[in-house]
Amino acid sequence: MQEREVSLKEKIKDLSLSGEEIKKLLEREEVVKNREYLILLLIKPAMVSSLASSFLPSLFPMDLVRVIKAPTTNIFVKQAALLNLSTRYNKLQKGEKKVLWRIIPPEFVKMVKEEDPSVLVEILKNSRLKENDLFYIIRKTRLNTSFIASILSNPRWKGRERILFALASKGYLSEMFLINILPRFSKAHLKEFLKNSLIPPTVKKKIKEIVKK
Repeated sequence: MQEREVSLKEKIKDLSLSGEEIKKLLEREEVVKNREYLILLLIKPAMVSSLASSFLPSLFPMDLVRVIKAPTTNIFVKQAALLNLSTRYNKLQKGEKKVLWRIIPPEFVKMVKEEDPSVLVEILKNSRLKENDLFYIIRKTRLNTSFIASILSNPRWKGRERILFALASKGYLSEMFLINILPRFSKAHLKEFLKNSLIPPTVKKKIKEIVKK
């Protein structure tokens, strides 16, 4: 019995399995009842989303993350797993959400609505976070002072002109702080500030002096 189980596991681990072979394996009860076997099959390049969608709901959230992050997962299966995870997101505990934001592909932020700053701040620990993703969060989400402070103290993000521009544009930066960092901005960004009603008059006056030079 143990030899048969080892043989089955070795077969399931084979990345070269065809779509038909995967389908046949998923017809076996000992496979579908074993989450590890199921995940190994879901991340196969030959797995298709139409078949995967039948099994994704039986996985735990962190199992879905494994499917999503595996480099071998078919792109359409990955999208199906992301969608499945997003539909279950609101039922997760806060602690689960925090863990999720540290490891999930950042594009997930566009699939769910999360406004708890104590949860969102965890994405700053996500090594896959890109500038475009953080820019999107700043522009589309209501942030609190704690989250803003986390960005401004983060070595990876505190000096990024585009991130500072997004924060300033939403009125998140203090007047004095903004005046001190004005030299970091391009003239294009400075001109955008002049059109922004959230930028204080004293800052706009300083900007006009810089732009004229």
